[in-house]
Amino acid sequence: MAAVPTAAAGLNDWSDTARPQTRVGLVHAALNTTALSLYLASLVARARGTEARRPGAGLAGLGVLLGGGYLGGHLCFVLGVEVNRTAWEQPPQQWTPVLADTELADGELCRADAGGVPVLLYRTDGTVYALASTCTHMGGPLQEGTISDGCVTCPWPGSTFRFADGSIMRSPASTHEPSHQTRIQTGASRSAPSHRRCGPQPSARAVTEDTVLRAPNGPDRRGCPITERRFRARP
Repeated sequence: MAAVPTAAAGLNDWSDTARPQTRVGLVHAALNTTALSLYLASLVARARGTEARRPGAGLAGLGVLLGGGYLGGHLCFVLGVEVNRTAWEQPPQQWTPVLADTELADGELCRADAGGVPVLLYRTDGTVYALASTCTHMGGPLQEGTISDGCVTCPWPGSTFRFADGSIMRSPASTHEPSHQTRIQTGASRSAPSHRRCGPQPSARAVTEDTVLRAPNGPDRRGCPITERRFRARP
């Protein structure tokens, strides 16, 4: 009974693979199908009362199933099919300089390094957003992706993530893209660690200070204290 939904889930994962994952997936599916056929033959033999005398079909099915299970583990743990490619990244725990403010043009994607972790920076309407630059689905380079409606689309499988919180707007990705808090201070963009959660993450807070407006002690030239220019997470 469980073979059909299991095969459907596997087919869905296999449809997003590329060589050599595709070839290994085909062999994995063939072995599982063969094992299922052998077990069905064993069931028929048991119904006829002949399986007890010749249990070959059931034993052969077990052997083939072990081989298919090994390839399934190889697909997941070695080839990384449907594995979150950002799961082992360790973002910095403190505010970390990542880029000079002048190097981040409005409306363009920029890859930077935040304490050894690659991040994707994007500025629009005075707000800087930061996501992990590695696609969670297949590890694609998001800095080479396309921008549309406040989202970035991976150039490889086509997964689309929202800049504000890293949520998935279009599959095949199944894991949200890690998002980071950002601010601009003394002319340099800084990022802080994301807080990994299951499901969509809240929007990143941002301090839209630039070098001209920032005052270390007191209000800026518009009479607004710096602390009042913080924007909290949007609902």
